[in-house]
Amino acid sequence: MSCTRREFGKLTLASLPAATVLGRAESIFGAVAQKPNSMIAGVQIGVIVPYSFGQEASDAETILKYVTQIGISGVEMMNPPAEAFAGAPAPVGRGGGRPGGPSPGTPGAGPGGRGGRGDGRGGGRPELTSEQQAEQRARAEELKKWRFSVSRDNHAHTQATPTAWDEAMSQSKYNGINLDAGHYVAGTSQSPIPLIQKHHDRITSMHLKDRKKDNGPNTLWGQGDTPLAEILQLMKKEKYKFPATIELEYPVPEGSTRVAEIGKCFEFCKRALGTASTTSASRQG
Repeated sequence: MSCTRREFGKLTLASLPAATVLGRAESIFGAVAQKPNSMIAGVQIGVIVPYSFGQEASDAETILKYVTQIGISGVEMMNPPAEAFAGAPAPVGRGGGRPGGPSPGTPGAGPGGRGGRGDGRGGGRPELTSEQQAEQRARAEELKKWRFSVSRDNHAHTQATPTAWDEAMSQSKYNGINLDAGHYVAGTSQSPIPLIQKHHDRITSMHLKDRKKDNGPNTLWGQGDTPLAEILQLMKKEKYKFPATIELEYPVPEGSTRVAEIGKCFEFCKRALGTASTTSASRQG
């Protein structure tokens, strides 16, 4: 997803009253001094949010603050922050809070606010009866048991083989690939570049992370086996249009933050694409 500040505002504020939209948009966007642009040498660089920020940014306002601070204009956004920002009702049993939304006791978390119910605007959700709550708990427990018992052989992260995507693409012309370069290297111990070259027209997005082969761990960028620089250079050379999205999964070094590490990953991308002043993209700066 790549959008301007105005488009971002439209997406996340669409369900709010006009006066609220204008006031909050001014308070959030007015402080942004310069529009970010992470289309680097024709390659759209983005970041997965709020996942990559962890606990440092789970609400839409903070996410926007940090991505603009870093200079990123493309995001792959998980739904909770956008829904919470737009006034979605809180899930039952969470005490008025939600993942990615305001916590109880914070502005907008109570009745009449973004996180509340019954604010008179038709966005509320009726309280569940005791029977419905019991049924909900039973379903949640059943799902939990299934998740712990189901075989992971059916999941295609590090379980994928070099030919798994060929089979998936052959099944339907409408199938697409969300390629995780790090997982591919960890699972196959091979470079994903041949796969990218073969199926570039079917790739809808690509997650960037560095991992070691043989199901090895996530590493600082440039210290694993994922050819991140080569992938980015290939995208630049061939003018591939799918986005390259930062997914921060390595342990944050002591004294650093996830925001700072995402910034380092972004700088790595710029070096790899030949737009930064440093001379090497082989190590994360």
